[in-house]
Amino acid sequence: MSIVPHDGRRTVYLPLKELDKCAACGKTTSLRLCSSCGERIYCSPECQKGDWPTHKSICGKTDRIDLTTFYPFLALLAESHRLHPDKPLHPALTHAILNSPNPTTLPTAFPDGTSAKLVILGEPVPQEQYASHRWWPTAASDFVRHKLFRRIGHEGYLVPVLTAVCVALLAEMYTTTYIPPSPSSSPSYPTPTPTQRRTRLQYRSSPIADFGIATGPASVTPGDRLAYLNLSDDTFECGADPSTHAWLYFTTVRGEEFALDLGGMFLFNLCFAVPADPYGQGMLAPVRYAPAYFRDRAQARGTPVEIMRVERRYSVLRDEGLGEAVRWSGRKGGVAFEGEDVRRVVEFMERVGGGGGRGKVSDVEMDLTMKWCVNGCVALGITMADRAWVKWPKEPMLAIETDPGEMDEEEEEEGKGVSEEWFKYVRRWNKKYKKGQISKEVLGDMYRAWAKRQARAQGREKEKEKEP
Repeated sequence: MSIVPHDGRRTVYLPLKELDKCAACGKTTSLRLCSSCGERIYCSPECQKGDWPTHKSICGKTDRIDLTTFYPFLALLAESHRLHPDKPLHPALTHAILNSPNPTTLPTAFPDGTSAKLVILGEPVPQEQYASHRWWPTAASDFVRHKLFRRIGHEGYLVPVLTAVCVALLAEMYTTTYIPPSPSSSPSYPTPTPTQRRTRLQYRSSPIADFGIATGPASVTPGDRLAYLNLSDDTFECGADPSTHAWLYFTTVRGEEFALDLGGMFLFNLCFAVPADPYGQGMLAPVRYAPAYFRDRAQARGTPVEIMRVERRYSVLRDEGLGEAVRWSGRKGGVAFEGEDVRRVVEFMERVGGGGGRGKVSDVEMDLTMKWCVNGCVALGITMADRAWVKWPKEPMLAIETDPGEMDEEEEEEGKGVSEEWFKYVRRWNKKYKKGQISKEVLGDMYRAWAKRQARAQGREKEKEKEP
């Protein structure tokens, strides 16, 4: 657990940045890490033995947790943030869906050149009927209905969620360091202290040298994007833009980099998930699965084309401002972030692209982020104190939610069936409804009529394909 002096200060202890040279002689070949702490580099047993008088006072033991073992906890932490009761719900979760954005429904082309699956929203539904038949009566199945509800729940707040996860990791794990037992009192520790250990992440045998948030484009088909037309106020909104996606990155001292998407790609129908058990320990949100896509060595070998392409990296571990922000987070009486701490976190988010790409973090986003930072620190602090990861599986079980027919061998051509005509059709009938020329029931009939017309057209196309 973190070593927090009586005045509440914490210090971030940076790990090795790279495997560059021997700490004793400066040699750059045949390098290996100290097997006890992983914090010192040597080229030979002789150099290690010769450096021991200097190194022994800070060596100690390090709990090194493999990222493969630990990332499900981070995924569950991110999902808990999204389920926080103060987080505003997306309008598409609280208004009835009037059309049929089922998995087989084709995307729509919009006048601005984008294409996505259109979700048409009607009147508000009572809270007790969210995700129910009344919320979306034309869903192909209950599974399809609940999956869309959960996907929409991942709209927005991506940078705040990722920032809060990283800040908790920085504050609770990377402020730990080795402190030998103290047999007598001192000004800093007036009572004898036991040996303290440091805790660090690694991948296989390589310590993690850096982590933070990466941004760049994600590979997403138009049918997996969502857009929303709210008929109650005639507003149109494109969902999250995959060209400005964000995820976590981790690099090792040997220069390998791994991507960890914490639910952002779930919105775009990349539905990899890990089970909540045994990672939650009753501290986090009561969910069965948490979305997570971890591109490790196995994933990289199996899918050589990167789903997410890095354009920018924003280090959290090595960011001086965030290091200062967590310095006073361990105040007596509980975790807290105040004043300048909050400003530093907000400035970091604005550099990454917080505020949904606006570059300006709203008061709501700021408030939620700091609440999530506190909650994350508490949950991770308990996990660290209990050394809970010792009981976790070395490699988590994985689940993949697929839509009906998604795994069929025949793939739909990208952009096929995209219809700007459909978008114009919706707008035209909605104007009639707004003017009182037709009723809400007639409006719904028009949407269903279009769907039937498209189904008949597709049926005719298939019959033509069967003709000799």
